[in-house]
Amino acid sequence: MKKVQSKKLQSSAKKADNLNFSSDEEKAKNKEMFKVEHIEGTPFQIVTSEEEDVAFISMGNYKITENRELKKRKELIEDVKKITWDRLIQVFSVLLDVELKNKKDE
Repeated sequence: MKKVQSKKLQSSAKKADNLNFSSDEEKAKNKEMFKVEHIEGTPFQIVTSEEEDVAFISMGNYKITENRELKKRKELIEDVKKITWDRLIQVFSVLLDVELKNKKDE
């Protein structure tokens, strides 16, 4: 059991390394463009861009909602906190996709 867990951790670490930007300049540019905040009590983050006047919800690298106006940020957070069948299907789809990608990488 420990070997399986360590393989998954290693593959997760490899994926995280692949997500790194090629330069510090690109990192700084991305930080300026988007602000990511964890939504307490959920597996979601809200991603906002004042420059583009948009906000959306993500789960890891997966976008869960469409772009909405930045002024509707609070409404977006309240919507994502509601446990609906649509939300459950979205979460399960993300988890399935991640699991399939992990198996493919092994």
